[in-house]
Amino acid sequence: MPLRRILAVTDGRAANRTQALGLAEALARATGAEVVETTVALPRWADPLPQRLLAAIGPHIRASGIPGPLPAADLVIGAGRRGNLAASLAPAARRIAVLDPGLPFTRFDAVILPGHDARPGARVIETLGAMNRLTRPMPAWDPPLPAPRLALLLGGPSRSARFDRASLARLLDDLGRFAGWSVLVTASRRTPAWVVEALRDA
Repeated sequence: MPLRRILAVTDGRAANRTQALGLAEALARATGAEVVETTVALPRWADPLPQRLLAAIGPHIRASGIPGPLPAADLVIGAGRRGNLAASLAPAARRIAVLDPGLPFTRFDAVILPGHDARPGARVIETLGAMNRLTRPMPAWDPPLPAPRLALLLGGPSRSARFDRASLARLLDDLGRFAGWSVLVTASRRTPAWVVEALRDA
């Protein structure tokens, strides 16, 4: 079935938006489909409830986009818990969850997870890192950085993930596979300064 419209649904957080839109825009470039973005939220009383319970009572929740009228689409891509909840309730021919939806994977046609989640399955597509919206060729560098080149987009601790010294050790171990490459690192506002310094030293 041809894709005419792709709906990207998230809670508006930058990391979730980047992944959902990165995938949606890549598919749109390949198919000519239109990309529509929407942000969803839950009422305060519903936010602490477990994801599976929210999915069961979804039709009774009055919130922005859950399950209020979402634009019709041939494909809905959710990212993050709330975006995936809305995607699972949206009328669409196909549904994709980016990151663990906290729901049965059977509610989606595909679930895209980072490989470190180690959750293989018939519907699971593993990624090495987070999807993004980078499309432009690398600019000229002065002095020029020899190929091959690796771009590392560095995050930091969040409510659901720690970034401690053990995490940094694992990252440095992974980067060891790219010995001889030029490595370009960009940090986020959540990246601790000591991590940046440790990477610079390494």
